[in-house]
Amino acid sequence: MGKGELQDEVLKAAASDHRIIYKGLLDHRGVLAMYEADDVLLNIRITTQVEVPYGFPSKFIEYLATGKCVVTTSFAHVESEYGQYCFVMKSEAPEALAELIETVRKMGGEERQRFGARAREYVARNKTWERQGLCIAKYFGGIMETRFKSL
Repeated sequence: MGKGELQDEVLKAAASDHRIIYKGLLDHRGVLAMYEADDVLLNIRITTQVEVPYGFPSKFIEYLATGKCVVTTSFAHVESEYGQYCFVMKSEAPEALAELIETVRKMGGEERQRFGARAREYVARNKTWERQGLCIAKYFGGIMETRFKSL
């Protein structure tokens, strides 16, 4: 889905493999419809070639908020903060991805729904604008408190 430097490669792969369907650049409704139709969402990034010590995983959080099972590569703090709400690849090898997809497939529909619902609840409780604003205010409050103590 989308456009980018690998678009031509994806189009070639789609032309030679019927399992690959290139959707192009979708509008918001199209993206939501895809999320609704899918059982598992993949958040795959190449992290072995580029160091990613920090990241703002907005697409990943969006995936968790759908209530679907999410399979992801491990980047930044994803495993430590979100590991209990998604399936984190231990390596970026294709076999690792296939293994996790098979694990999710074997769960069964109801178990996948419960797992995804837990992730959605976590995001709804902890990743709102209000909650993140409070975290930022607390952080700056701590800085100011430290600064005033030293005066």
